Amino acid sequence: MELFSRAISTVYNVRNAYAFSTYGENAFLTLQNAIITLQILHYHPTLTARDSNRPKVLGAGVSMLISFLILYRG
Repeated sequence: MELFSRAISTVYNVRNAYAFSTYGENAFLTLQNAIITLQILHYHPTLTARDSNRPKVLGAGVSMLISFLILYRG
């Protein structure tokens, strides 16, 4: 939830051409939250050795990227 609220705020500032100094911290926090979310999915223990978190991490990463592109291109 925090990831998307920060992403929306960052995209809003970028699209309105505000100075980077006004939203730069928010942009880096968005990136940091995305990386932490992907790490949680990657390092979450699975029940068996056959279960892999790789598809989950890949799916989450792709969905985050698509969401950011949709927000940015609006």
